[in-house]
Amino acid sequence: MTDILSKNIRALKLLGFERNNLSDLILLNIILKKIDRETRKQFEQSIDSNQIPELDTFIMFLEKRSQTIDSINRSAPITHKPKQVPFHIKVKSFLIRMIHPILVQSVNCLI
Repeated sequence: MTDILSKNIRALKLLGFERNNLSDLILLNIILKKIDRETRKQFEQSIDSNQIPELDTFIMFLEKRSQTIDSINRSAPITHKPKQVPFHIKVKSFLIRMIHPILVQSVNCLI
C-alpha cells in the first residue's frame, strides 16, 4: 500500500501538483477511509489528540505495521486441517449430483 501511495504522490508531482499541508491532509483523509478499522485505530492512538496528523507520519506508520504483520505471518504459519465431512451421492440418469449435507449446495457434473 505504501508503494502505491508513494507512486501516486510522485505521479502527482510530475503532473505539476506540489505537496503542501492541505494536499497532505486531503490525501490522508482519503486513505484513512480505505484502510481497515484496526489499522486506523492504531494510527489514531499513535498520534497526540491535539496534533494534526501528517502524511509522512502515516506512511512511516503503515510501513512499520506492514513489517510487523509480515514478521508475525512468517514466524507463526497457520495451518488449517480440513474437516472430514461426509457427503451423499445420488445418481439420476446421466447426471451425478453431490449434495453437501451442511451447506445444502449441489454441484452437477455431466458424464
